[in-house]
Amino acid sequence: LALKPDLILADANLHKGIYGQLSAIAPTVALDLVLDGSSFKESFRRVAHVLNRDEKAEQLLGKYQARVAQFKQRMGNRLNKLRISFIAVYGDPLWALKSSDMVYEIFSDAGLKLIPIQEKMARSANINFSLETLPQHDGDFLFIEKFPSESVNSIMNHPLWQQLNAIQSGRYAEVSPQRWYAISTSTANNILDDLFKYLAENPALENI
Repeated sequence: LALKPDLILADANLHKGIYGQLSAIAPTVALDLVLDGSSFKESFRRVAHVLNRDEKAEQLLGKYQARVAQFKQRMGNRLNKLRISFIAVYGDPLWALKSSDMVYEIFSDAGLKLIPIQEKMARSANINFSLETLPQHDGDFLFIEKFPSESVNSIMNHPLWQQLNAIQSGRYAEVSPQRWYAISTSTANNILDDLFKYLAENPALENI
């Protein structure tokens, strides 16, 4: 209310309970922004359309696709060999990606492949796993989405975690949930920045 917005964009599912309150403040458009099987590109286009920014959205998506093509060129044959693991650490249980996640879509666009167990989980209803099964989630490179908390530090200091090949070889990166999760080309470019930094420009992966 204090912001005095001209327009409010709401999530049709998350905010349906307060739609009446929001629409009393300003015209409110409720969008299905996070749908299973929905591309982040289509969600981005829906927001752009409401704002009458369709042409700008296509320009930004075009730049994203050009960067994806550049990443794939830089990676070359390594894309055929490299198998990625992704673990989100909130506490116990741990979480893998699901196929409807924006991160999964960007990995796919970039030609990156998950390790088999995580690829199978991504397409199932269950993407969480226990610390005891952590060794099954070792990859050639590990992306860790780390949430700051006491339990997270405890998990990452556990012997099973420290024994992962990716950890011992230094083939891992801790990424910020604030940088990696939002439906926008800004977030997509944040993720691509990290893919260039940790994969394409990583000397440890040159001979994989």
